[in-house]
Amino acid sequence: MGCSLFYPDSHFPKKMAKAYDPWIGQDVNKLLMNWGSPTKTFKMPNNTQTIYTYVFAGSTVLTENSSTAGGCEFNWFVNNDTGLIDRYAYKGDCNITREDDL
Repeated sequence: MGCSLFYPDSHFPKKMAKAYDPWIGQDVNKLLMNWGSPTKTFKMPNNTQTIYTYVFAGSTVLTENSSTAGGCEFNWFVNNDTGLIDRYAYKGDCNITREDDL
């Protein structure tokens, strides 16, 4: 994604994987029911995936027209044929707050 990630401690990537890897293979509708409306979505030009982007300032999901310095951007990549989550990516000052959502 081009931006470097900030890890508060050396175990942070493992904590993120533990919290979010279980979402891979889940239906996007389950994500939307748990996380709510994304800040924005982007359908890839070849129509294979849609990216659901959530931008957080603290625990608040920002709307598309909001802007903030810092915060966290979390992207879910969803297969358009199956509706299942393929992978995720994040950047910024992300905290693990949704560990029990699955």
